[in-house]
Amino acid sequence: MSQNRPIQSAAAATFSPSSFLDASQPNLSRVFNYLTGGSAYFEADRVVAEKMLVEFPPLKKLVQLSKAFTVEAVQHLHVVEGFRQFLDLGSGIPSGDMVHQLVPDAMFVYSDINPVAVSYGVHLLAGQERVAYVHGDAREIGALLAHKDVKQRLRFDERLAVGLNNIPMFLAETELRLLAKTLYDRLAAGSQISFFLQMRAAEAQSSKADEAQMKLQRMGVPVRYVDVGKVCELFWPWKPKLVETAIRFMGLPADFLDDVAVQEAGLAHYALFLVKE
Repeated sequence: MSQNRPIQSAAAATFSPSSFLDASQPNLSRVFNYLTGGSAYFEADRVVAEKMLVEFPPLKKLVQLSKAFTVEAVQHLHVVEGFRQFLDLGSGIPSGDMVHQLVPDAMFVYSDINPVAVSYGVHLLAGQERVAYVHGDAREIGALLAHKDVKQRLRFDERLAVGLNNIPMFLAETELRLLAKTLYDRLAAGSQISFFLQMRAAEAQSSKADEAQMKLQRMGVPVRYVDVGKVCELFWPWKPKLVETAIRFMGLPADFLDDVAVQEAGLAHYALFLVKE
């Protein structure tokens, strides 16, 4: 991609529809929307996404896996665990099949640090009583929990389901510890956190996973690999409730994870749920 047209990723800008409608340069949220099959992107975003796929073919499936896990986790927490409150971090650009539609009797708050994602989410969900989209940085979780739209919809004295998606891949260990502690101190007993973790496959050569990481970082996706055990350590005293390795995600073919391109990237994928006892 051209050096004078960098991908916009995250910035503390004003969150208006005009931010989303600026097609002058690609934005990472719109690029990812394209990769998940959405329609909220411009030609500049499509071009960048296709260049990414040439450089790293598994990217499309990895992005789709992350989105599918969010659906699976919310369904599980709502239907099986009975949760009626959800806070989602790193939500990205809302699409036609938004997750809150799966839980029509629940309160739901989306959040993201990317101004384009926030602008579009705020515009799309304006005026809804049980759903909101807010600017939220996982590194400043206290400020996110204090946001007026969050406080209007979520009760912290009742158990809350928090979706952190890929957050552990983007934060330093000190930031993750602070995130875990703040959530543990603020949320009620019985609250749960869900993750989608991408890490080195145990049977893979480390060089494959390292090469995949370097490619993603060159493309403006600054991922870090953190294994399940390390995440559990960083999020103590949250307790592991469910660790799933043989994941079959809703809406995806049974052989989706068996693709050669994903295997050759040297990556493994885990669903992790932690609970405050």
